[in-house]
Amino acid sequence: MKITLQKQNNTILSTKKIFFLDNIVFAFIFIFLIDFSEIIAQNNAKKTNSTTFKFSSSKRKQWKTIFKLRNNLIILPFLLDNHKDTLNMVLDTGVGYTIITDTSYVRKLNVSGKPSVYVRGVMHKDTVKAYVSEKHHLYNSKITADNLRLIVMASDLSSFSELAGMPIHGIIGYDIFNSFAIKINYQTTEVTFYQKDIFAPSKKYQTTPLLISGRKPYISSIIKQESNIKNDTIKLNLLIDTGSGQSLMLRKETSNLITLPKKKFYTQLGTTISGKIYGNMGRVENLKIGKYDLQKLITSYPDNPNDSIFYDNNKFSNGSMGIDILKQFVSVIDYQNKKIHLKKTFEYNKKKDYIISGLTIGRVAPDFTELVVLEVQEDSPAYQAGIRIDDEITFINNQIILKQTTNEIYGLLEGNDKFTVNLIIKRKNEGLLVMSYRPKKVL
Repeated sequence: MKITLQKQNNTILSTKKIFFLDNIVFAFIFIFLIDFSEIIAQNNAKKTNSTTFKFSSSKRKQWKTIFKLRNNLIILPFLLDNHKDTLNMVLDTGVGYTIITDTSYVRKLNVSGKPSVYVRGVMHKDTVKAYVSEKHHLYNSKITADNLRLIVMASDLSSFSELAGMPIHGIIGYDIFNSFAIKINYQTTEVTFYQKDIFAPSKKYQTTPLLISGRKPYISSIIKQESNIKNDTIKLNLLIDTGSGQSLMLRKETSNLITLPKKKFYTQLGTTISGKIYGNMGRVENLKIGKYDLQKLITSYPDNPNDSIFYDNNKFSNGSMGIDILKQFVSVIDYQNKKIHLKKTFEYNKKKDYIISGLTIGRVAPDFTELVVLEVQEDSPAYQAGIRIDDEITFINNQIILKQTTNEIYGLLEGNDKFTVNLIIKRKNEGLLVMSYRPKKVL
């Protein structure tokens, strides 16, 4: 979704804020995305240089650490300025600036005056306010950034944390990816930061050029659609988006060669700050990235209303690839040298069924122990079973789900269309109820 941010009637930023609903592996998942893609200089203001992260020790050349994977988001701990609270920050290539989503930091950072930035949604129905705050220090035990510009949200975005099932305080994008070559291994949940030109890919890696535009990385690929389609093979530019739970998303309005497959279904794809997004889901025959040939990828085709709401409106971008593609590789993303190195894993070309229950779930702040239903799609298996928004799930197939992550819970809710899922839920004024449904395979 295209969103403009205004300050004193002068547009200074453009962004997107979309909750995407998608069952890339087994689950319908809301993915929260924000991107401040560009700063336009006002009047005679000087151009702002990009913030550079660096290793805390000048002797360090690389650093490997474990990340938390929650709702398909890469999460690492950081500290901010002289505050003692640990911040859980999402690493997201689809984001141009460093954003603090926890509104308590409006007070902690002593941001004064009125919010200087206003995020407007489709048809200006909703507004999300934010502050621009300068000269901050974000760091952990091994890497650090000084003079960091922050976008501090003024409105509560607690749903971001609820969907992840843990407190989420912000997002880091271009600032950190432009400072290191960053290796991501989803199988081991390890991320490695390399100083410039330190990473030397082995023969197992394939190196492919990146185009960095609007503080985001794009890759050229070849997509083969159904063989009965004229011009079934097309070359497209795709955003590499580590913050998206989608597999492949194609924007039909960018090319008249992008065609809907015969086997498809129309559904709600997600929810923006001012309305729901609908479109089709289907599959492409294959996606080629260099020597790699990914087969039968689940693909979303969002509708294109006049408001141009899609989350990446770069003029040469035809869509995006998310975690369900990236997790098939160990990837090293190198903005400075404009390259991505890919090495396939055991997940490579594993066909995934598109199985739905219709449920979107999350854990409720502040302790994130209660598991509640955030959304139920109409006419879905869960909706037909009688499950409704705000129901609290206490047991799944006789399992207590207190300690499971949201990814693990979605595996229980939508892991297999051949077995019935039995839930015990708690509903206000009705007590405990038993609900059952069978997930539905749609692709």
